[in-house]
Amino acid sequence: MVANVCSSGQAYCLLQSANSRCNLHLNGLLGARTDVGHEGETIAEYPWPTDYANNIAGPSTRENHVLITSGYNLNQVARLRITLRGAEKVWEQGHVSLICRPVIHGDKIYWS
Repeated sequence: MVANVCSSGQAYCLLQSANSRCNLHLNGLLGARTDVGHEGETIAEYPWPTDYANNIAGPSTRENHVLITSGYNLNQVARLRITLRGAEKVWEQGHVSLICRPVIHGDKIYWS
């Protein structure tokens, strides 16, 4: 899959001592390694396409978990577990943050 140029931003993930970045782009989430010797290797992809190409709110991370959210046709927030073998959905809820990335503070998640 070729990631589209449109992006809502990147978030840092720590995966089994391998540094990585997760990017929520036009069609979903893309995780890539950034550690020396593995730069740019894709580790995870998760489909998250929206109508009108609007993945505006960026991803939020804690360790190897990523929160993604979008309104429009999805109206969901999802928690994904990212490993060196891919992305796995942990849960999905019918809540949404349209323009701001979720904030993780302690054991709570906040969005607007």
